This record gives sequence, C-alpha cells and structure tokens, in this order.
Amino acid sequence: MYVLGGFFLAGVRASFPVSCLLFVTLPTFLS
Repeated sequence: MYVLGGFFLAGVRASFPVSCLLFVTLPTFLS
C-alpha cells in the first residue's frame, strides 16, 4: 500500500509539469 502511494505521488509529480506545459502551449497552437 505504501509503495502504491509512492508510485501515485511520483506519477502526479511527473504529470503536473506536463499538464501545465500543455495548458500554456495549447492556446499558442490554436491561435
């Protein structure tokens, strides 16, 4: 259970910058 939580936190921390980057770059591509 502890390992699963660690993997979950690692996944969230890894995907957070990616989602922020997509959120910033998407309007640039659309405009």
